[in-house]
Amino acid sequence: MPSPAHDTLNALFRNRPAFAVEILRDVFDVDLPTDILVEVAGSDFNDRLSLDFQADTVITIGPRQDPIYGVIVEIQQDPKDPKRTAWARYAAALWLQLKCPVVVLALCPDARVATWAAEPIVTSLPGFVLQPRVFGPDRIPVITDHVQAAVSRTRRHVRDDARPAENRDRGLHDGPGQAPRR
Repeated sequence: MPSPAHDTLNALFRNRPAFAVEILRDVFDVDLPTDILVEVAGSDFNDRLSLDFQADTVITIGPRQDPIYGVIVEIQQDPKDPKRTAWARYAAALWLQLKCPVVVLALCPDARVATWAAEPIVTSLPGFVLQPRVFGPDRIPVITDHVQAAVSRTRRHVRDDARPAENRDRGLHDGPGQAPRR
């Protein structure tokens, strides 16, 4: 069952899908354009009625009818081998749907899980090896500039002040079209 941290990280990408592009471009040197549509797409990859087959968040880059890149964002807090198989399946399914390059971006708050997630996923399809892009603790830049830290804190406080008081007090955020959580 997803945890609050899992849901919060997914909400981050669903509310700001360009963040996935920035990570891929700035951290992993993936060549992606800066002036193109980036939006959240359906994350349901069910191929049979009996299977629940849904990624955490799916983001497309480019026009909806002809995207140039697909990103599957997966939040991984524990090593679960069946999940790695699902990632390869998600990537293949999205590639078939979009007919463009696809990447799995795994967010792993724990270094041990990040190491596990970074291993190539070798499938039984000849030549199909999935290499997830893993954003773990070692990839998060350290803030060493006091001005940068102050600006970051100020932005966070401004965002906090913009939320409804009842949610601010509980640390909750309402996304577009969502009612406050109780």
